[in-house]
Order: sequence, then C-alpha cells, then structure tokens
Amino acid sequence: MVVQREHPLNIIRRLAEITDSVIVGVSGGKDSVCVLDLCHKHFKRVEGYFMYFIKDLSFQNRYLAFLEKRYGIELLRMPHWGLMQSMKAGTMRFLTDRTLNLPKVTITDGENLARKHFGLEWVVTGEMMVDSLPRRGMLSANKGLSEKRRRAYPIAHWSTAAVYNYLKREKVPLAPDYKMFKSGKAHERARSFMMGDANVFKVIRDTLPDDWAKIKAVFPFAEAEIAQAEFAKS
Repeated sequence: MVVQREHPLNIIRRLAEITDSVIVGVSGGKDSVCVLDLCHKHFKRVEGYFMYFIKDLSFQNRYLAFLEKRYGIELLRMPHWGLMQSMKAGTMRFLTDRTLNLPKVTITDGENLARKHFGLEWVVTGEMMVDSLPRRGMLSANKGLSEKRRRAYPIAHWSTAAVYNYLKREKVPLAPDYKMFKSGKAHERARSFMMGDANVFKVIRDTLPDDWAKIKAVFPFAEAEIAQAEFAKS
C-alpha cells in the first residue's frame, strides 16, 4: 500500500479553510515547536498548552518563556494526562488509597480543557508517522486532518531530519534538553526531557539539585531508577 505524502503546508491550507484560530500542543520537543512555528506563520490566532509531569522544572520554564516571548502567546500549563496514570500505577512511589482511587484521565481530557480555556475547537500537534506503527496507521487514515476529533497533524509525513532542517532554517533554537540529555552515542539522537529515563534523571540529579528535589517530591523512588540502571551496566 502506497501512502500519499502530504506536505505540511497542504495540511495547514486545508485547515485554514475551516478555521483561522488553533491551539498547539507544545511539549517543548522539536516536533511541537516546529508545528508552533508553522501555525504562527499561517493562522490569525494561535494559542498553546503545555502538559507537565513535574511542575516548574527550571530548564523547561526557561524554554517555555522563550517560546511565549517569540510567538506572543501565553501557554496554558496543566498536569500531563500520564501523571495520573503513573500515580494510579504506583510508578516510582508508594500506592495509597488516594492514588488508587484517582480518576482516569486521557489526552483528550487535556485537549478539551485547553479548548474550554481558549474557546477554540481545533488542536494541532506534532505527531509523525515515523514515531511508531500505531501513529503511522492513525495518520495514514486521516491524512493529517481529523474533522471528527478536531485535530490536525501538519508534519505527519515529515522525517525527523526534515524537522531539524526546518528549525535550523527558521533559526528556531532547540530546548536546552537536547544538549543536557545527549547520550554521546552516535546512533542515538538527543531529545527532550522524558520521565523515567535513568540517564535523564542522573543529569538532573548531578547538575540541577532544585529540579531534582521537585522530581523526588512527586516520585520519591526516582533515585532507584538511576541505581537500577547503573547496576544493570555493571
């Protein structure tokens, strides 16, 4: 089966025929920032939201402040939908009656909160077909635009290299995460902050003690993730 490749501008033009105002899901990673830049250039009104696992990490706050100033927006901060699931599962923390009884929260709940906050319908995000097989199937089916879900995926058919090239050409700097958490291995690309990654935790523990304290306040057993990874290597 041959999948028709859609250029981001084609998807954006299709969306612009429906609305002139969008909400962008901004994770701070390269894909979401690429989408934010594209939308800023082609829509009359652009809003954005950021979902956090740990509130107010210093390196994330600095980059979000930069994005807000560059694009003239105020990002809505909200807890990540996966945070509730982590607490219910006892990830890196004790299970309690309170956490066991937490309600189930999904990504759609977060998007709907942003829709209600901004009074807009369309959410634009940075998912790409190269991310995973499930995403490839989903994005192939909707061709980058889902009117039913009021969701758009402009860079669905782009490669990772295309995203990096776009940001370089438009002079959009990457988040500091990409330098902080670079593995140094030739086959591994640098990436933005990811919860539960022992290497990421170790960098934060060793260089950002205040941020490490914030992580441990929510996930007391985060140190064990580092110890387990180091034991596995040895």
